[in-house]
Amino acid sequence: FAAQLHHHHHHPPCATMPPKFGGGNPKCPACGKTVYANEQQKGIGNTYHKLCFKCEFCKKKIEPGAECDKNGRLSCKSCGTATEGFRGTTSANIASFQE
Repeated sequence: FAAQLHHHHHHPPCATMPPKFGGGNPKCPACGKTVYANEQQKGIGNTYHKLCFKCEFCKKKIEPGAECDKNGRLSCKSCGTATEGFRGTTSANIASFQE
């Protein structure tokens, strides 16, 4: 009976399925395709294609290490530090919490 149970446990449908989309390779958030080791660029906790490593706001290519995380989106330094009313609202919220 125990063997039966064990056997049953051994077949979770997703784990035993052959990987269809490039296996364990990460997906590029920018284009949704698989990123292979030779073309990957890591930034803001994601893995991008080198060619997709662009600012989501102004579409400029970002140098590795110069990327910013703007609300979870990949951005260049200038867009990442640009105030588009984001800064103002956050500091206002913080101020009201402290009262």
